Order: sequence, then structure tokens, then C-alpha cells
Amino acid sequence: MANRITAFITKTLVVVITSCALFSFAAQARDEDSGLLSMKKPNMFTSEYKPYVGLLAGMTSPEGDGDDEGEVGIDLGYSPTKANFMLGLEYSHAQFDDVAIDDEIDRDTVLLKAVWGFGGQTDAMFLRDSWIGLGAGAVFTDDDTVAVASPMIGFDIPVTSTETEYLTLGLNARYNFVEADAVDTGNISGAVKYWY
Repeated sequence: MANRITAFITKTLVVVITSCALFSFAAQARDEDSGLLSMKKPNMFTSEYKPYVGLLAGMTSPEGDGDDEGEVGIDLGYSPTKANFMLGLEYSHAQFDDVAIDDEIDRDTVLLKAVWGFGGQTDAMFLRDSWIGLGAGAVFTDDDTVAVASPMIGFDIPVTSTETEYLTLGLNARYNFVEADAVDTGNISGAVKYWY
């Protein structure tokens, strides 16, 4: 299990660093060309009661000998206070090969999550738009339902410059600690979110 967690953390770091570099380069280039994407406004987590809806798509990596599989999901949330704190609901779906029954099984995960966004007025775009969180919920398979706890980290970088409604592109990474004999998974997903 330690090797799987280490491999997942390594993959996550590579994807996060690469994505951060690409987003920073794109934002700088657009700033220089047109001045349209100067993200000097407060971070999305501060000073507004901002709801959002998002789509997730990525990979899930099961503990043990299982293969990495595709995963899709929906992310809903809002800020209940004028602070960096967010509440959300996340649903994701993946299919896994089950060697024991020589067939694929569906696996649906539902998480209630609390997220803390770093926010602030720093020029470090990646830090300003990053967050950490903790989710708790249930994993549903074809024949079982088990509890899950998920530490998570990610970022959501604005790519439009409207004052009230805007779009963000980001990355979410989490590790699902599943109870009993169910398989733990590591997940990395790209995220497109619409804030209104």
C-alpha cells in the first residue's frame, strides 16, 4: 500500500507542477497581449457567497494490482460564509476490472466535502487559487455500500475576466480511504467549474 500511495503522490506532483507552469505561462502571455486576464480581483473563495457547478474527468488508481481507470464526476458547492471556507458535494463514477468474477464492476462515490481556499492578494497565481479539503461519504458498488474518507487538494484558476460570473480550470487530487475490505483508490481529475 505504501508503494501505491507513493506512486500516486508522485503522479499528482508531476501533473500539478506541469499544469501550474502551463496555466501561468498562458496567463502571462494573455496579460502581455491584451491585458484582459489580469486576475487582480479577490480569490473566488473570498468576499462573496459564490455557488459553483463543475465537471470532473480524470483517472482513478486502485490499490493493489488493479489497472488505472477513467473516472467522471460532478462537483457542486458554495461558500456559506464570507471567508475562504467552502462546502461541496461531489459525485464520481468509474468501472473496475474485478479479477475474482472476471467482469467489470461499477463504482460510484458520493462525498460531502469541506474545503479551505488559500486566497489572498499574492501574485503567486497557483497558491492564490489553491485549496485543501476533506471529504466523507459512501462508495456504492454492485453488491456493497461502504464508508469513505478522502483528503484532497487542488486548484481552480480563473480563465475568464468577468466581474460576477466566471469559468475556472483546475485539478483535483484525492485519496479515498475506504472501510472494510474494499479497495482504496487515488484519484486525479481535471475540473471545469462555472461560478455564478
